[in-house]
Amino acid sequence: MDDFYDFSTDCINSLIYSVDDKDYFENNRTLREQEGENWIHPVLNFTGALGGNFADALPNCYQFYDSIKETEKERYDSFEGWGDIMIAFLFN
Repeated sequence: MDDFYDFSTDCINSLIYSVDDKDYFENNRTLREQEGENWIHPVLNFTGALGGNFADALPNCYQFYDSIKETEKERYDSFEGWGDIMIAFLFN
C-alpha cells in the first residue's frame, strides 16, 4: 500500500503501537499491587498512551484516508463510463 498511498506505514504503525500501549497499561494495572508499584503508575501510563501513539494515530490515519480518497477519485475520473470500469476489472 505504501506504493500507492501516503501515510499508510505511519497509520498502521501508530495503530499497532496504540494496541501495544493498551496491553502495557493492562499489565501495569494488574501489577500495581507489587512492591515498588504505586497507584500513579497506571494513571501515568494511561495518559502517556493517550498523548503518545494514540494521538499520533488520529492525524496519520486521517491523512492516509485522505490519500486513498484522492487517489481513487483520480482513478475513477480517468474512466469514461461503467464499460471502462468493467473492462479494467475483467483484465485485472
